Amino acid sequence: MKITVIGAGNMGAAFVKQLSRAGHQVSVTARDAAKTTQVAAANPGAIAVPTAGAAEGADAVVLATGYGEAVTALRSVGNLAGKVVIDITNPLTADYMSLTLGHNTSVAEEIAKAVPGTEVVKAFTPCSHRCSAKVPTSATAAAWKCSSPATASAPGRPPARSPRALASRRSTPGR
Repeated sequence: MKITVIGAGNMGAAFVKQLSRAGHQVSVTARDAAKTTQVAAANPGAIAVPTAGAAEGADAVVLATGYGEAVTALRSVGNLAGKVVIDITNPLTADYMSLTLGHNTSVAEEIAKAVPGTEVVKAFTPCSHRCSAKVPTSATAAAWKCSSPATASAPGRPPARSPRALASRRSTPGR
């Protein structure tokens, strides 16, 4: 599967590591080109790509930025129409003690409104980068996910798989 990871921080780097180890074709992009290059170089098979056009040819896009930068980051990678966007952002306050969003709407709903034509799957939000980076390649882990429309995880669609059971079929879809 061809996967573009947006973000080269702790979570983005952990996803690049695990997805590359699982044999996926992984591209990584971020606003800091030097950090993007460093993450790609540390993960055999991963490649650093410029932000513009980074989503071209990808089957899925992992959004691993801060929530405040999410929409801008998604809009900067090119045409996302018809692509699955796996959103791992959390709308946390600066002190990480509460949510800035989620009382009347969800992050995934806001992202889907801002980037129409995508299939947003909200997943992995309770996972830390330490947990994400250490799961053995042979392991399968259940993960919470939510998606709408149902086609993002429909039986006819190729499953998004990684050592961490990306969009695991064992989890229950819905809100």
